[in-house]
Order: sequence, then structure tokens, then C-alpha cells
Amino acid sequence: MTEAEAEHSGFPIIGDVDRNGFTGRGPDLFASVAGQKLATVVPEARAAIERLQPFYEGPAWAFNPLWILNALARIDRHRFLHLAAIQSGSLRLDPAQTRNVKVEQLDVFTGTFFPEIEDRAELATITVHRANPQEKMKMRFLDALAIAFDTQDTEIPEVHGWDVGDVLSSCVTHTSIALDKLERYLPTP
Repeated sequence: MTEAEAEHSGFPIIGDVDRNGFTGRGPDLFASVAGQKLATVVPEARAAIERLQPFYEGPAWAFNPLWILNALARIDRHRFLHLAAIQSGSLRLDPAQTRNVKVEQLDVFTGTFFPEIEDRAELATITVHRANPQEKMKMRFLDALAIAFDTQDTEIPEVHGWDVGDVLSSCVTHTSIALDKLERYLPTP
């Protein structure tokens, strides 16, 4: 592969809507980019890559983890990817690991943080006292706050409010599936 071919090569991830909002365009969009991005790929590998494309999932193509990974990577390269801390459930103390605690007040709320602007964000307040002033307190929480995507990008609304770990885990799983399907076409060390 020449340096120019390597520079233009890539694994295309194609949805099913064109820039003008017309649906059912996935096969044509794939064909238009595959010629350049997959120019040095053997036909069998190109066919395997095409079969992995999100546009084959019909109206649900935008929920395909490979599409989500592609959209998140594009946002990350060109814009700031916002994260938010959200409550994953009813924040409460773990009775098995909490000792000598009397809760006066617990307020939990949704908040957003931007790492480059602030290094922390207050998302809950709890007022507690020692039940017995002579003993130490120990607190452990259940259903703590989770980190989620807070994107307003209209191309990937399906990740808004989703736990970051869940989204990335799904992307890794689908990437592994794609690599398994293409393994026989990849060079061996």
C-alpha cells in the first residue's frame, strides 16, 4: 500500500440517511466512499465490511453501536463531548456497611460538569450526624451517581442520558464482532 493509499484508507461506517435527509441511501453512500476507503482491500473483506454496516438495520440504524461509535468519534474530533453526572437510582446508604449514621437531610439532583471549566460539581448534599457521638461513623452509598453523555447533537440523540460505561461497552462489543468477522483478512504478526 502506498502512503497516499494508506492515508485515504479507513473502515467506513455508513448510516441510512443522506445529507438532505433522504432515507434508504445507505447502499449508495457506502458505494461512494468504499471505492477510496477500501481501495486496497480484497473483495471478500470489502463484502464483510459492507455486511457490518448500520444501514442494514433499517429504521434502527442510528442505534447500531458502530454508528454510535462513529458519531462519538466525530464529535470528539471536532467538538467538545459533554458529560453529565446523573442519578442512576435512588441514592441511599448501604445498611450492611453503614454504621452510626443518622441522616438529617439528603438532596440529590442532576447536574452537568465540564472538565475544562470546573474540576468538580455539587450534585448531592447530605447532612448526617453520629447516632452515638462516642463512636466513629462509616458511610457507603448504593445507587450512586453515574456519568452519562449529555450531547445535544441531533445525529446521536440515542446516547443522551445513557451511562457512559454502557454506551462504550456496547461499542467495544460490536467492534470486537467486526474484528472477528474480518480476522482472516488481517495480517498476522
